[in-house]
Amino acid sequence: MGLFLTTITDWTTKRQEKYQKLLYLNYILLNTNRLCDIRETTDGHTEFLFHQAPDDRRCSPDHITCGTSLAVLRGWHDAAETSKFGTFDIFPAYDITATPVATTIEWENVAMIYQTRNDWTNNVCHMIYYLDGWKRRNVIIDENSLLHVLAEEYV
Repeated sequence: MGLFLTTITDWTTKRQEKYQKLLYLNYILLNTNRLCDIRETTDGHTEFLFHQAPDDRRCSPDHITCGTSLAVLRGWHDAAETSKFGTFDIFPAYDITATPVATTIEWENVAMIYQTRNDWTNNVCHMIYYLDGWKRRNVIIDENSLLHVLAEEYV
């Protein structure tokens, strides 16, 4: 299991959120534990179904095509975890002027992390994770804490 950074070339979803329109420079961190039906396209990209809430039968998977090759994707999926948890500095109530609260979250519960143009200028990111398999949380985290957590996990 692992988060992998990729560029999104196509994202089809039944959800009301249209993340590809929000993404700054089309980059996103996705969790490999939410992928299925993975295929490499003829141009070297990879397409797959992405389950934001795999334990919730009401949630239809999204169809995503990304710029990451299947071999690289497989490597991220097979990467050994150094810890089952990451501690993120989460801004309460979407208020980036407030003091962030250090919150420990299990890696398998993180669905995605992305930045909008405003996030980029404010050095923050959006993170979507799920509690108990179906309780969705969309939070804003400090970019520096994200970099620190990823460095601890993958270095």
